[in-house]
This record gives sequence, structure tokens and C-alpha cells, in this order.
Amino acid sequence: MDPDSALARITELASRIIDGGPERLEWSALLAASEELAESVVALDEWLRRGGFTPKAWSNSRGSR
Repeated sequence: MDPDSALARITELASRIIDGGPERLEWSALLAASEELAESVVALDEWLRRGGFTPKAWSNSRGSR
């Protein structure tokens, strides 16, 4: 798993759902994006729970406390 790619995809899908809104997206497209978003979140969660490293965007640039 590439957590950076996963986070980028999660962000892209969430933005698409928010920006498109149910009134601007066909139901099938909204459902497909929602399902992929959910699968990506679950996959990233499983990766992290197994000791995988976090996405670079989530790293604390000042070091850990």
C-alpha cells in the first residue's frame, strides 16, 4: 500500500462528493465514488493498524513529541 496515494485518492473522492453534491451527480456516480471512498479509508486504516507508516502529509514536520 502507498499511503500517500491512498490519502490523495481519499481527498479527491471526498472533494468530488462534496463539490458535486447529490443534486449535481447521477446516483450511480455518487454511489460509486462513495463506495470507493469507503474502501480507500478502510484500506488505509488497516495499513496503519498493521504498523504501516502514515502519509507524508500527516507527518509532523517539527518532529514527534
